Amino acid sequence: MTFLSNVSEYCRASRTAWTIGVVAAVVGVVAAVVAVVGVSGVAAQDGVDAGAVARVSLDEYLFEPAVPVAPSGAVRLELANVGLRRHNMVVLVDGVEIESPHVRPGETVVWELPIARAGTYAFWCNEYRHLEKGMVGTLAVE
Repeated sequence: MTFLSNVSEYCRASRTAWTIGVVAAVVGVVAAVVAVVGVSGVAAQDGVDAGAVARVSLDEYLFEPAVPVAPSGAVRLELANVGLRRHNMVVLVDGVEIESPHVRPGETVVWELPIARAGTYAFWCNEYRHLEKGMVGTLAVE
């Protein structure tokens, strides 16, 4: 290997490790907030009914709310892009990444994903560098 290819490989590995570290740290903080506040502390969506749609705004490098609440079963999320850039949502369910459609600025889509059991599930935007800029959250399924 040449010097430049070694440097390139090192940078790629470092960037991957950094990204994993950032995701782990943010998910840890969100999980800690959920543990302290509790899912019931998210008043806007308390006591959601089966078939309800959890609304999530996508803006530049943030989801609002950062901890949406949805009933288990067929989880329905309304993703409204209120920002100026394209966004999406990737939810980690039992080690599998489930990716929403990309949502263009001003567009709203309803996305349904099967989550059979209650729990918390990490999510993020996988558009270029949005994850590194902190566009992450935790989906609370009741």
